[in-house]
Amino acid sequence: MTDRLRVLLVEDNPADIDLIREMLPETGPLSFRLESVSRLSEAFRRLEGGDIDLVLLDLGLPDSHGLQTFHKLRKAAPDIPMVVLTGNTDQETAIAAVREGAQDYLLKGEVSGSLLGRSAQYAVERKRAGQALRRTEENFRRSLDESPLGIRIVSTEGETLYANRAILDIYGYDSIEELKATPVKTRYTPESFAQFLKRKEQRDRGELDFPDYEISIIRKNGEVRHLRVFRKEVLWDGEKQYQAIYLDITERQRAEEALRESERKLKTLFEILPVGISILDAERKIVYGNSALEKILDIPREGLFRGNYARRTYLRPDGTSMPAEEFASTRAIKERRAVHDVETGVVKEDDTVIWTSVSAVPVAFPDWKVVIVTSDITERREAQEKLKETLGKLQLSLRGIIQVISRIVEMRDSYTAGHQRRVTALSRAIALEMGLAEDRVEGLVMAGEIHDLGKISVPAEILSKPTRLTEFEFRLVRIHAQAGYDILKEIDFPWPIAEIIVQHHERIDGSGYPQGLRGEVILLEARILAAADVVEAIASHRPYRPALGIEAALEELEQKKGILYDPDVVKACLALFREKGFAFP
Repeated sequence: MTDRLRVLLVEDNPADIDLIREMLPETGPLSFRLESVSRLSEAFRRLEGGDIDLVLLDLGLPDSHGLQTFHKLRKAAPDIPMVVLTGNTDQETAIAAVREGAQDYLLKGEVSGSLLGRSAQYAVERKRAGQALRRTEENFRRSLDESPLGIRIVSTEGETLYANRAILDIYGYDSIEELKATPVKTRYTPESFAQFLKRKEQRDRGELDFPDYEISIIRKNGEVRHLRVFRKEVLWDGEKQYQAIYLDITERQRAEEALRESERKLKTLFEILPVGISILDAERKIVYGNSALEKILDIPREGLFRGNYARRTYLRPDGTSMPAEEFASTRAIKERRAVHDVETGVVKEDDTVIWTSVSAVPVAFPDWKVVIVTSDITERREAQEKLKETLGKLQLSLRGIIQVISRIVEMRDSYTAGHQRRVTALSRAIALEMGLAEDRVEGLVMAGEIHDLGKISVPAEILSKPTRLTEFEFRLVRIHAQAGYDILKEIDFPWPIAEIIVQHHERIDGSGYPQGLRGEVILLEARILAAADVVEAIASHRPYRPALGIEAALEELEQKKGILYDPDVVKACLALFREKGFAFP
């Protein structure tokens, strides 16, 4: 080989780039012209030039990882041979890469310069095979001599006319004469020799030819190796002969056997797991289901393979029918990502329902499309329903307690009772307009219904006084926020009821009472309650003055927005009255 191979190295580690550059000589019988890029996107652009002979590809790049890196690059440049050169020692990844078109799979730290050179040369050998046939006999034989693959030229009668150094190394012989002198039968294992005789008989009868096949040989030292043979007709010294190229696949076969053993162990593990495991193929049919899945779905394994599960009715968590597009497996395939914990009800033949949690993970194996894990959560769901029922009862009890407290306040001051109901209605509407969560709205409503609870500590004659309060009387009224807090602080509500009540007279600029809190230190619920409280007080009749009306109340909010009142709360309140027609009940 006189021309330098144009090699594109896709690698982001500078140290590895320097090492590979040292391994691949720029001069000599096997030489290279090496270019390097550090990202997959850069490799796409470089390959558009069409002058690259070979790609050395690392699977771990800044913008792509794993086999997907190989898949993407091979799709972009299917005619350029690729050798994976990586630190990933995973056997499954190696096997998958070679199966899907990688010419070789080499490990960093374990590859020598000579091995890397031979691997690179083999990767482009097929591409240049057509050119090599048109070269002179001298150049052709020289390329055969230097090939890292075992190559033999045999006559139509089976006589070895040529064997390169690599074929001698494969068989362990020192010369072609020694190889020829060794009986064919002793070079094969008994099973492989029988297959050899069968192929020969079929060729002699002209029935068919075998372009590629596998053989098992016995080396001179007695070691058994497994080879893949590619056989084709060639011209040799002007006559029709046959070229046989030998690829040692011993390690690959061992890796495949290790993979099969790993699959056997994995299936054994699947069988003892307490959760259902199923695997779907490209047609979304179950190709594997463990015993736990049989038990959960109450379908025998044969029925799973026949697709009986497809006749079942599946339910959403709310009990309505679940369409196929909402299944975890369907979503995982469509979205190309793992989908976890999809709660799914399965209606059995006796109309009872099994509740399951289903997770699905898409996989890239040729005969597997998605792996599904199914857990029976029927008992857990039933326990949750009972808990929800119990919590509902407790909440009803809590609301009853709040209503009792509210009635106690009404008995002392009918004005305060009506005021609390109206403030609560407006507070709830503001909270919904602002998008507060339902649970927080519920807490705000309960706080609103008793926000003036502390007024039971204020003399009734002050609350109903028809004239303006004196400064002393006003100070007595102002203690109601703290008094309400003191009454409720020891009760363990699900919401900060006592804190909302004590803060509902605080103001954004710190001028409120009883603590003089500022800004967002004041609970949002208290800021909402404060605005609603002011609107209702101004708009409604007071013992010492007639009602001033809604517009006067809204003008107060607009003028003091961002000073006394929260701007977002004011915005929501104004929208309710002026755009959505809110009115006090």
